[in-house]
Amino acid sequence: MGDVLRGLGEDGGCTSKPDMYFYWAVVHPLWEYHFQVQKYFVNKKSNKNCFVLFARELNICWNDNPQYWRWTTLKETSGEEIEVAELLQVCWLDIRGQFNGAIDLSPGIVYEIVFVVRMIKHHDFSLKLTIILPNSKKLTRNESLNEKPLGSWFDIQLGEFKMSPENVGTMEFSLEDHAELWKSGLIVKCAIIRPKKEPA
Repeated sequence: MGDVLRGLGEDGGCTSKPDMYFYWAVVHPLWEYHFQVQKYFVNKKSNKNCFVLFARELNICWNDNPQYWRWTTLKETSGEEIEVAELLQVCWLDIRGQFNGAIDLSPGIVYEIVFVVRMIKHHDFSLKLTIILPNSKKLTRNESLNEKPLGSWFDIQLGEFKMSPENVGTMEFSLEDHAELWKSGLIVKCAIIRPKKEPA
């Protein structure tokens, strides 16, 4: 099953239904239930293209070991189902993704990449966040989740880039915490590539 054209609906906290013109979604063809793994949409307010990689489309280290990660189903308000990854316990926290700038991001627009996550228990994650552009330029920043709220979805911003000719190609991004401490209580929903909001 290839690209599937969906009707209008919410994108799981990324934007609201009235903010979207359309989107296409990709579902995995081998799973018994065809959970959505990718989404492309146009934001109605900004008229700019956006792209979402849900957790199943990300490379999460040890995600296939039920001792470390648990996959659960989340039903969106639109009725669609996605899978989210809950961190049970791990020392080596490593989540990676990639996409091609040729997926028709809006030219000349400054984009940001964010992870959408939820914390269900307090833990001082000290994250290293990285974007690698097609020209091999690396953007890196650090962030602690110590002060983040429990029980609510929030964004972790990795960085930003301008959609220019030199940025057409494969981009990689990652979230890491390799400290030798056991970590738990983080739920990963998706990564979003979206236009950076202009200051009010």
